[in-house]
Amino acid sequence: MSNAPELDVAYVDIIGGGLFMEKPAELERYKLAFQYLSAQALDIEASAALLDRARREL
Repeated sequence: MSNAPELDVAYVDIIGGGLFMEKPAELERYKLAFQYLSAQALDIEASAALLDRARREL
């Protein structure tokens, strides 16, 4: 488990403004989404290599 502080608010940017989500159920959805995205993300070295390959293809 991470030492990161617990999420107590999530800001959602939408056309015409934004929303602050504060209810526990809402926060849990955003927390799970962030965990999923973090698990799918490349590490720093792999990200840099991917960007370098894409730059060379241009």
